[in-house]
Amino acid sequence: MPVDLSSDSKKLDQVILPAIADEGMVNPIDCLDVDIYADTLNLQNIKEESDYLCAYIAFQANKEQNNGVGLYSSKEEADYRYVCFKKSIDRVNTINSFLVDTINSGNYGWEAGVNFFSDMTPFETSRYLGFGRLPNINMPDNCVDPIPDSDPITLEPWITKASSAPRTTPATTSTTSGGMLSRISRSLQTVGSRCISTPLAQKVAVRDALNMAMDEAITQDENVFLMGEEVAQYDGAYKVTRGLWRKHGDKRVIDMPITEMGFAGFAVGAGLNGLRPICEFMTFNFALQAIDHIVNSAAKAHYMSAGVMKCPITFRGPNGPAAGVGAQHSQCFASWYGSVPGLKVVSPYSAEDAKGLLKACILDPNPSVCLENEIMYGTTFDMSDEALDPHFVLPLGKAKVEREGSHCTIVAHSIGVQTALTAAEELAGLGVECEVINLRSIRPLDMNTVNQSVMKTNNLVTVEYGWPVGGVGSEIISGIVEGPAFNYLDSAPLRCTGADIPVPYAKSLEDRTFPQPFNVVTSVKKVLNIE
Repeated sequence: MPVDLSSDSKKLDQVILPAIADEGMVNPIDCLDVDIYADTLNLQNIKEESDYLCAYIAFQANKEQNNGVGLYSSKEEADYRYVCFKKSIDRVNTINSFLVDTINSGNYGWEAGVNFFSDMTPFETSRYLGFGRLPNINMPDNCVDPIPDSDPITLEPWITKASSAPRTTPATTSTTSGGMLSRISRSLQTVGSRCISTPLAQKVAVRDALNMAMDEAITQDENVFLMGEEVAQYDGAYKVTRGLWRKHGDKRVIDMPITEMGFAGFAVGAGLNGLRPICEFMTFNFALQAIDHIVNSAAKAHYMSAGVMKCPITFRGPNGPAAGVGAQHSQCFASWYGSVPGLKVVSPYSAEDAKGLLKACILDPNPSVCLENEIMYGTTFDMSDEALDPHFVLPLGKAKVEREGSHCTIVAHSIGVQTALTAAEELAGLGVECEVINLRSIRPLDMNTVNQSVMKTNNLVTVEYGWPVGGVGSEIISGIVEGPAFNYLDSAPLRCTGADIPVPYAKSLEDRTFPQPFNVVTSVKKVLNIE
């Protein structure tokens, strides 16, 4: 439940004002747009954004902090808005209670509340939630009046809608939309608690799963801290670190200047002295500036010191293709770091992968590299109760069979798993059942799982978004040729990789640079010798 802001004026000073002052002011008209409610199908956003509006009104109207005026035209108007705010709190909290109870119990279709708001205009939505006119917003006069005392808080429209809606499994989308509004709201609602949580559902975005892993690690081990460019006050360039600085403070979440070589060296030194730093690169393309520290210092220290020096550091950030960012921001470094003895290298695909593998990297006594993918950050996945447990960790060096099959094995990692699964679904319509393996770890590489699958299907296709020369697919095929599955092959394995060129900026060319599902389908048909 949100903080009860109306009961204690000190909350304004201690919670709302610092949150909004740190983030800067925004125009709240965006969160009154009904399209947000109708299109996102996300009741959590309704709760967060309505709470934010209350906070916004309180901030503007608070006399002590705004000399009695704020951004309003007069002290009287400021007082008037504050009345609106105080009455709005009760109504919003009541609605929030209904939302939480409804979704957690699964008694009604969770879309019901969204349908209720989607029938309203933006002005009606504002009126129902009890908000008065906001600055610079042209609203009809009938939306200006504060909620009259005779206007009871009623849930009948909700219950009527919900009762007639189909009963569904409780689910919500990731609370990643809303941008600054969601971040501010979350800071109000989660003071002293988990930064990102999913109490209403089992669907979690990859970025939120990564956030969970870091939040839990920092909470559970005082030696763990996070550092990188914009990871603290800005909540991260991709909002992966959202809320961590607010919860853990300056000593545990540290903004670094734009000097990868400098702060990577700082992190390695901290690791060699017993701490467990999480060093974020805004993209692993920028980590080239720091590769001397990653390879020559972190990866080799344990061996060169005869086991005396340990460096339990985790390097993490987006790797591989993004969208329209050009050659210098789109390279995959999986095979680069995967070739370095002394490093553990993971490449997560799903939310469960992201949380479990990153947590494993942080806990491992060796230097680790977590290669995430920017395109996958906003993708949501079902997560089991086990995966949501704060002590959940996946083993390093263990692949996962994402889809069972008998005709061909498709091996992929990161975003390539999504491509492989899409291709497998298309092939299933043709009667071809493919087994899709999500590598999860690049080093150590789980060749045992790959060998067992190939011995069953007798065919192999690898999928990766990196370059073909010296790639992960090449290493897998070499492992098959040198291992027990070689004599089980009915055809030569094929690689489906990124084009052997720097990634073009033009979208029409970029789309043809990385493997698409139809490329995988063509490769599978070729190894099976079918049209």
